[in-house]
Amino acid sequence: MAGTKYYATVEDKSLPTTAADLGVTNTAALQSAFPQSPIYLSVTQGGIDKDEREQTFKNLVLDGEVLNGNGFPVYNRDFSENGVPDVPNITEDNAGNQLYSPYIPNPTSPGVGSLDPNDKPMHNIDPPSPLDVGGKQFGVGLSGVYNPLDSSKAIDSIGVKRPAGASSFINEI
Repeated sequence: MAGTKYYATVEDKSLPTTAADLGVTNTAALQSAFPQSPIYLSVTQGGIDKDEREQTFKNLVLDGEVLNGNGFPVYNRDFSENGVPDVPNITEDNAGNQLYSPYIPNPTSPGVGSLDPNDKPMHNIDPPSPLDVGGKQFGVGLSGVYNPLDSSKAIDSIGVKRPAGASSFINEI
């Protein structure tokens, strides 16, 4: 149903209706036409309900690993299981060199005649704290220095949520 912001549900499948008007389903006619539809069967008979749909969605979309998806050989949908960095505690780069800060590069110059960043001496002034800068320099958006280790655990804990204000039938434009 293009353009109607339709939200499907299985919660109200037991409401018998016989009127078939715009936005109203004739449940009695549908049950008669499709008596073996999982919408009308009990869960014990192979039917579906809100809890079964939520669990199926979690299993297929939110939990576990995806193999060979989106260019990754293995991707875990439990965000905190993907080797998330603990940014405030990163002290070295990939080559083992000491970092000035995990949030900003070393601001020193490599010296006369060199363009190699490996020639840069360590800056002798401590880097500003991300908390002192007040979000004006590090990252963007709300809490641009939020640690991915913390945010991935927060995302994992959300689970399945119904959109606020979503009707169990049809939300009009």
